[in-house]
Amino acid sequence: MKKAVSIVLILMCALLALSACGKKNGTTKNSSANTCNGTWVCKEIPKVIEKSFSKVTFEIGDGRFTYTLTGYKNSTVTEGYVKETGNDSMVLYMDKQKQINNADNKVLQEKDVESSMSRSQPIYAKCESDGTMTITGDKQKMIFERVE
Repeated sequence: MKKAVSIVLILMCALLALSACGKKNGTTKNSSANTCNGTWVCKEIPKVIEKSFSKVTFEIGDGRFTYTLTGYKNSTVTEGYVKETGNDSMVLYMDKQKQINNADNKVLQEKDVESSMSRSQPIYAKCESDGTMTITGDKQKMIFERVE
């Protein structure tokens, strides 16, 4: 289990770590936030994630995001804020991670993510014209579709 959590944390850092642009609460509101606001689900879960998790979701709203990896017994939730970069694109800044027991929603582990860790690898999100959202970082790419 520790190895799986370590892999997930490394992958999440790779997928959700953020660039040095902007201040922690320095989000702005423009059309890209409104375009990307909502709940998204991963169309094709990468093999390394699929071994431990059955569903990957992403929620954006009010300048914040929540990225959830739903496992069979536990889920890993990453929260953070959004820095819009225009043209339906943004950079994601992770600030908190937690592991939750699915049976009773009890938080098993929670930690704040240091800003230096978040800035070490930029992660980008872009809402595409076909109605999907692409998350890119550290040579990884995930495509999400909006949940109706």
